[in-house]
Amino acid sequence: MWSNFLSSLGLFSLLILSMGGCGGSIISSGSISNPQTPEYFYASGSTDIQVFKIDLTSGHLDPVQTVSTPGQVSASPSVATTPANFLYYAGLDGVDAYTIGSDGSLTLISGSPFLWTSQYPGWQPAVSAIAISPNNKNLYGVPFPGYGNAVLGFQIDSATGALTAMPSEFNIGDGAASAPYEAVIDPSGKSMYVTDWYAEMSMYASYAGIAELSIDPSSGNLTPLSNSPELLPYNSDPWPIVIDPTGKFAYVSSAEGNGVFGFIRDLTTGELTEMSGSPFNIGVGTAGDGLTMEIHPSGKFLYTSNYDGSFGGYTIDTISGNLSPIAGSPFPGQGPIAGCVMISPCGVQSQLLIDPSGEYAYSDNKSGSSGQTSIAIYNVNQTTGALSKAGGSPEATSEQLSGLNAIQTQ
Repeated sequence: MWSNFLSSLGLFSLLILSMGGCGGSIISSGSISNPQTPEYFYASGSTDIQVFKIDLTSGHLDPVQTVSTPGQVSASPSVATTPANFLYYAGLDGVDAYTIGSDGSLTLISGSPFLWTSQYPGWQPAVSAIAISPNNKNLYGVPFPGYGNAVLGFQIDSATGALTAMPSEFNIGDGAASAPYEAVIDPSGKSMYVTDWYAEMSMYASYAGIAELSIDPSSGNLTPLSNSPELLPYNSDPWPIVIDPTGKFAYVSSAEGNGVFGFIRDLTTGELTEMSGSPFNIGVGTAGDGLTMEIHPSGKFLYTSNYDGSFGGYTIDTISGNLSPIAGSPFPGQGPIAGCVMISPCGVQSQLLIDPSGEYAYSDNKSGSSGQTSIAIYNVNQTTGALSKAGGSPEATSEQLSGLNAIQTQ
């Protein structure tokens, strides 16, 4: 388990937003963005952000720009975008903010990097995930384990994209845990959920749960719900968490091969109730499965990336939220590279991304020997959800990547 945790430091939360000029909207329930609208792909590494245009006929990536991020060198930077055409890159020295041009290119916003409010003056925490509220007013960061069980925040200037640090951090309220990992905000913007676990010196998790937080619509302040946290089995090590486009269902994957936990969300209070039949077996059964999760823009399919290089695919029951394996799942990926060990996540797909049109899936494949990452491209069957390798995949990039992100612009 501990080696799996160290491997996770190269992962971060994935956000896919549909953008329409300066007033675009997030992909809505059961809908897919216009497949003819230009799409751009962002691959973040430890020292730069690579920008590509997506060929909508093949899914292939055409280089647009490489942006250096001096002073932000990090093994696991986090990146998120907003419908207002802003991109945020969180490294080891706060957050760099960029405007996104009509051609997908990035321009650094004056004042970058913006600094978090830290409990340790003079030191900026690295974050394992960042999340942006649907109203685009706030950006939140989850610090890496060791900082404490808190969430940090910024207010976003809607006109310029500049950030102002919120005056205090927000305790996620569970009291015992010290390893928050990933955060997600529901489509209405009312609630945030943070996966969290605590390891004793034995290196086996003695606590695992989901912190449930309400978001004040005016200030963006976070307050734990009365029933928070939602406890999970002590050895489950919850990492990725996703919410379907309707906001009715939440899913959390276990890093210890315990499957995917499913929850029904109360749309009024935000409280979670575990689904009947949860956890759902993801069909691979080895520790470290379910490194990342992704829900198709239609809300019909859920995918996991697994340590053996495969991808799990599942249909989502629109009434119960229950998961059923897609025929052919798990789907083969590029597979691990010989000689790589689990403590060094090379040769496996640690990220999985579905583009805004829902037509293509992308994954990164880390190579420990060359120090590079290739990007594999898959076609998504719109009826069954099955994944198949696209012709000409994979495509090479210049360095190891920590995350993938895609947007759609007009």
